[in-house]
Amino acid sequence: METITGYFEIYDLTTAVYFSYYNSQISKVLNKFGIKQNITNELIKFKDLLKKERDWSLKIFITCLNELGVMVPILFPVNQKIADGEFVSIEDSLDINYEELKIIQERFIDVVAQRRMEVSSEGLRKLIKNNPEKVSSLVTKINGISKDTVWFIKEFIFYPKSAFDFLKKNIQKILKIYENTNLRSLNRDRVINFLSKTPKGKIFNALDNFFDYYSFIPGEDFNSDKPFFVLLQNSISHMNLGLMEYPSFNLVIMGIDEVNEDFAFKFSPEQRLDNILKVVSDSTRFSLLKYLNKNPSTQKKLVDYTGLTKSTISYHINMMKKTSIIDIDAFNNIVKVRKEPLKKVHLDLKKLFTMEDKNGKRKSNNF
Repeated sequence: METITGYFEIYDLTTAVYFSYYNSQISKVLNKFGIKQNITNELIKFKDLLKKERDWSLKIFITCLNELGVMVPILFPVNQKIADGEFVSIEDSLDINYEELKIIQERFIDVVAQRRMEVSSEGLRKLIKNNPEKVSSLVTKINGISKDTVWFIKEFIFYPKSAFDFLKKNIQKILKIYENTNLRSLNRDRVINFLSKTPKGKIFNALDNFFDYYSFIPGEDFNSDKPFFVLLQNSISHMNLGLMEYPSFNLVIMGIDEVNEDFAFKFSPEQRLDNILKVVSDSTRFSLLKYLNKNPSTQKKLVDYTGLTKSTISYHINMMKKTSIIDIDAFNNIVKVRKEPLKKVHLDLKKLFTMEDKNGKRKSNNF
């Protein structure tokens, strides 16, 4: 499997934006698993200033970013910009020519068609050409997104330059806040210094331990024939954004302290079991897990089903995702139960509770 490491700076920026709106949930989840995340003064200033200076355009942009977050690597394609060990600045990410924009638009249409509209890419392209009103109707019916995101998807399908200009304008607004709070220099300096001094073997070892902990099997859970990008971020240095599979590459965005500490070594069966028990011992999460086992759902549907608030559901989903007993489809936001980690826990339990009979022979409980 071809593995490429580097720093795509715009992902550190978008992680900081994500923290600004979900900081309490992120901190609660990390604390629950005994992870002490150092929230820097620069990140706190960035969060406060971002909320203070948010105008209507920035509000729409952040809504789209949160609802289509996994689309960021399509809108700012990593595989067109980065080579192994390289640093790509935010300015470079925004420097898109007409030919590159057309490629991005085509990939955007592919993903929206297959994962949000459940139509073929060619079918959607024919509708765009011959029946734009039908396309507009299909976009409006997409589950789990706001009117603002509906507008943005339509804009990118029909007017990609206008949509990208909207993205660029708002990222430049956020970039000023990112720079004025010194968060940009803090993150950039730490990640670049880390990449220059850290052997690639250490990053690859952390990636292997990441696969083992989350029970990801190359070739089964993702196509190992495609390039695998491991990109680093420092905004929330003990958090990753999950495994994301795209048409032409795979991607994981890891915090640098995950490489240094969290995934520096393999988790023992006892550690993995302890983490899962922390999750399923909560009655609400256990009920959600049972429901999802038979009814894969969006978080919006879970809110409707349980009557709990969106933030409460999001917290419980993040807790379950941290142990990989659920998966969230990166493009249609469907939450479903992952059987492989639960099978591994079952095997771990059998090994941990293997006993000896009176003759000293090992025997295991049948459960």
